[in-house]
Amino acid sequence: MLVLPLAAGWAADRWLGDPEGWPHPVVAFGRWIAWGERRLNRGNGRTAKGALFAVLSILAVGVLTFLLLAVLSRWSMWAAVAVSAVGVFYCLSGRTLAREVKAVFGAVEQG
Repeated sequence: MLVLPLAAGWAADRWLGDPEGWPHPVVAFGRWIAWGERRLNRGNGRTAKGALFAVLSILAVGVLTFLLLAVLSRWSMWAAVAVSAVGVFYCLSGRTLAREVKAVFGAVEQG
């Protein structure tokens, strides 16, 4: 059962890549980081404020993910597997990464 979300997320990444127009959690997290930077990256203690913001943001995502999967697994193991597979799908982005790397190498070859 533990391998199923990994296999499904990997297969979805290979099949779909990152479809344009779909919401993406990394975009939302990037917006959250930009919001924190606008508010905290000024004045005294910028490094400490930034470090605290980073640690709390990462912990929040981890705790919220854990709680979501815990609640889903109590309701339906298949719902938890499906949400985990979607998480793996969004975290991998292997197909999109390979496409972008090829574009960079093509641009480097052209000079």
